[in-house]
Amino acid sequence: MFSKSVNRIYFKIVTSIAFYPVLICIGFVILSFLLLGIQQWAVFQFISDRLDFLIVKDFETARTILSTLIGGILSLMVFSFSMVMLVLNQASSNFSPRLLPGLISDKKHQLILGLYSGTLLYCVLVLIAVGGKNATMSYVGFATMISAILGIICVITFVYFIHMISTTIQIDNIVDTVFLETKRIFENIKKHHIAHLDDNEDWHPVFAKDTGYYRGYDEKALRELMQKNENAIEITIYEDKQIWEGSLLAKTRDPLDTDQLEKVSRCMTISPDRHHGMSYFGGLSKLMEVAVKSLSPGINDPRTAVDIINKLGQLIHMRLKLPTRIKKFEDKEAAIVSTLIDVNDLFSEIIQPIRHYGRNDLSVCISLANLFDFLSAQSQKEHITKHVIANAIENLARDVATGNLSEIDKTTFSDLINLNANN
Repeated sequence: MFSKSVNRIYFKIVTSIAFYPVLICIGFVILSFLLLGIQQWAVFQFISDRLDFLIVKDFETARTILSTLIGGILSLMVFSFSMVMLVLNQASSNFSPRLLPGLISDKKHQLILGLYSGTLLYCVLVLIAVGGKNATMSYVGFATMISAILGIICVITFVYFIHMISTTIQIDNIVDTVFLETKRIFENIKKHHIAHLDDNEDWHPVFAKDTGYYRGYDEKALRELMQKNENAIEITIYEDKQIWEGSLLAKTRDPLDTDQLEKVSRCMTISPDRHHGMSYFGGLSKLMEVAVKSLSPGINDPRTAVDIINKLGQLIHMRLKLPTRIKKFEDKEAAIVSTLIDVNDLFSEIIQPIRHYGRNDLSVCISLANLFDFLSAQSQKEHITKHVIANAIENLARDVATGNLSEIDKTTFSDLINLNANN
């Protein structure tokens, strides 16, 4: 079982924006030495004879090509990632700072950075080889041709990068990406749904040893621990929930000794950052924050808020169709049970901020009212408690009545509420 520190270091490395660029640069360095070292082979002599018109045979021409490529690629790198910083600044100020980790960790950006950096290193190494004491054009001619091809690929990639960055920053694309990712997470949770669970009233508590946000657990390690001890564990809090040191984290069917408690603690991930990584609650929170930001006086984009409310309605509906307790694993006497966010917390964390900041916009209030009506109708079919939705409708109606909407808008909204109630 890996320790927490090892897991954290590994996670930081593989999620760093420099991870793929470093790997690609290493690959290009190896490629440069490989091409410089095997150009005397017969197969390369054969290729050189067939592509004689492409092979550089003059040292000055080779130096000019390589120097031009090095300067040009440096300019591309500076321009490209100045645009990335501009995009990140705009996303932070106009949408939500919580979107930045997803934009920074975009693998396409990392691959393009790696291509630029790797090509730059390759050209520098070949240029050094051109100035070598015993260098001959048969030694570096083929490598120089490859550098020119890589330069062309970098120019094509730059055009693609401009297209990608111009679409990435569009709010509709950002919202759709977060929505689809959150939807995919809910669909994966469905696969673990088992309706019948044991009563856990007499189970033994496991308390948190750190303060932070619960970010999940090491499924493989925890499963092995439960199988070895023929025990069952239920995580009593939902992912991304704030937890304090000494508060209840989980319950086990059989009591655990000190060593077992330490192993369970090492399986749990408690992060100081709530939005570190992607979870269903993290996706819902990002959508909520973008909606709230769009309703601020500086942005004033209620259409985006209405679009997000409609998407949140679909995601909340998916959550309401799931039980609060999900059995993730079961093998004879061993089991792992996870907890999803309940309806009360879901509405207070996700819906209430939008209702508060959008109460003076009729279109937002109408969208919320239609959302509540839809969820209320679905709850009748799925036997979900309706009092939370009823309270949300009542609070929304109160906000509209005491808000700054005109009397005509208040009447329009009141008529909608009455119509929904009678249907």
